[in-house]
Amino acid sequence: MIRLLKPSKKTCELERIEQLYQEYKVPLWRYAYKLLHDEHLADDVVQSVFTKAIEKSSLICSLDCNKPVPTSSLW
Repeated sequence: MIRLLKPSKKTCELERIEQLYQEYKVPLWRYAYKLLHDEHLADDVVQSVFTKAIEKSSLICSLDCNKPVPTSSLW
């Protein structure tokens, strides 16, 4: 018998971060590159932003993974 388990909060948080990453990695990198004129620094900025998002992942995920991401409260 297979039981479907409700996704854990951690799973939900990681899914939200993945969604945000996929949506914003390229625009964020382009913006950072436009300001810094350095590919490596732009990479570092993107990495730092998403590292901070992981550290604050409890703000990203509500109890329901299908709810919209409250991006205004992340930064």
